[in-house]
Amino acid sequence: MSRSKKCITRLNIDLRFSKDKTPYKTNYYILLNKNGKNSPSAFYFLPIGPDNCFVGGGVYNPQPEQLKKNRQEIDYCFEEWKALINTEIFKKTFPCGIQNLGVLGRVTKEFERANPVAEFLKMKGFYTSEKLSNKEMQSKDTFAKIITHFKHTKPLIDFLNRAIEHD
Repeated sequence: MSRSKKCITRLNIDLRFSKDKTPYKTNYYILLNKNGKNSPSAFYFLPIGPDNCFVGGGVYNPQPEQLKKNRQEIDYCFEEWKALINTEIFKKTFPCGIQNLGVLGRVTKEFERANPVAEFLKMKGFYTSEKLSNKEMQSKDTFAKIITHFKHTKPLIDFLNRAIEHD
């Protein structure tokens, strides 16, 4: 399998024999990480679609074991985590900060409830995302902007991957 197939999703399913030729999705996305789109590693992502383009990275919907490792790493290395997400360049590039798929009502049993890191330990994912307008996507500076966002996401990717890769 070519390396690019590990990173890019298909835009459509095979519609040759379908009565309804409407595509089931109108966008595609590119995921870049060490081991391809099905890997548990943190990734850079670039979804592309009409009025729906983003750039960012992290772990979006981690498996329970991966999520546990990421939470432990954040707990053990909170000062490093805090420094990473509070840099001026990170805040400027990603004004929404670290995003997630939702949060738990309370921290899981392996952590203390009064933990100063509780806000992050409740998260169900850790990623950055910045919307790109259609105009930005059609600009001659698009590639440079995407690369800049990826560069500013790299410390987050490295932090999250460190947790996953150390057993």
